[in-house]
Amino acid sequence: MVVAVPQRAPKRCGRRFEADHPNTRWQMDGFEVTLSTGIKVMVLHILDDCSRFDLACHVASSENAHDVWAAFTTAAAAYGLPAQLQTDNGTAFSGKRRGWTSALEANCLTLGIRHIPSSVGHPQTCGKVERAHKTTRKWLRSQPLAGTPEELQTQLDTYRVIYNEQRRKTHLGGLTPDQRFRLGPRDGPGPDTLTAPFLVTECITSTSGCIGIDGTLVGIGRPHAGQPATVFRQGDRVTVFIGNEIAAEIVLDRRRRYQRQSGLELPMS
Repeated sequence: MVVAVPQRAPKRCGRRFEADHPNTRWQMDGFEVTLSTGIKVMVLHILDDCSRFDLACHVASSENAHDVWAAFTTAAAAYGLPAQLQTDNGTAFSGKRRGWTSALEANCLTLGIRHIPSSVGHPQTCGKVERAHKTTRKWLRSQPLAGTPEELQTQLDTYRVIYNEQRRKTHLGGLTPDQRFRLGPRDGPGPDTLTAPFLVTECITSTSGCIGIDGTLVGIGRPHAGQPATVFRQGDRVTVFIGNEIAAEIVLDRRRRYQRQSGLELPMS
């Protein structure tokens, strides 16, 4: 008589993979929310791997390249740049496995950030932010159903304050995510991250196609006149984006008022 033996569950290593410092690795992914009107919107969620600090909950009409970049720049302006960015492998985040480069991947390369798309069929690669989705959704279910994207954004802004400043984490030694994030030391994409201040600013391109930085003028081209520009700056190294595309990348020459775009050697991922 043959007795069937139940298939055993595979052994698990049980190891926790966690960044040692804040800003060593961010995780980013999106989840869908239905408004009271029946309209579905996307929340682009960014979490710090080490501290579990909720860096951004950005409401968007869909998971698209423009809003992915907007969510990232909002977080970077407030908290600095990460050394690594781990994301879902959707087309708004990555084209690596499809034979092309997404805007996010190109921009991360320019800024010296290592972009890590999740493995196909293995969403647990971004497990921490996936679990954060569940916590966020649970909190939203206890609130009145938002009727507009703006109302939902206000709710999520409130949630982030509560989560970051009031929820103590056992694995963080009883600290809140905010306390652990501020405790540092913060990592970043380059060796000068902790010595040179990192700034993100926004401005409008002049009619002549220039923007002003510290008494200098950086030409990015007349076709961009009147368009909003996002400026990433660390020391004298400046990268200018129009939307989610690079418009200029220079190292400021303090001897000149008018800055010429120079070819920089981009960091390798």
